[in-house]
Amino acid sequence: MTPSLNMPGCLRRMASRWPNDYFLFPKLKEHLSGTRFSSESDVKTPAKNWLNGQGRDFYQAWLNTLVLRSDICLNRCGDYVEK
Repeated sequence: MTPSLNMPGCLRRMASRWPNDYFLFPKLKEHLSGTRFSSESDVKTPAKNWLNGQGRDFYQAWLNTLVLRSDICLNRCGDYVEK
């Protein structure tokens, strides 16, 4: 059984359209840049190795950014925020 959360509408809207891993993809893409993969399964091991090799500071920076952006979005009740 999957637990559910009771949260205000603005939080549900934000959670449904805002990926929490946006910070990771540009960094991973940069790391894998220039490497050609013939299948999805071929990229999984290098991607997992890179993600597992990142230190505490990397993930702390990701969490700090996530908290800051979440706070901005919550204060605007899920409205679009320009960078």
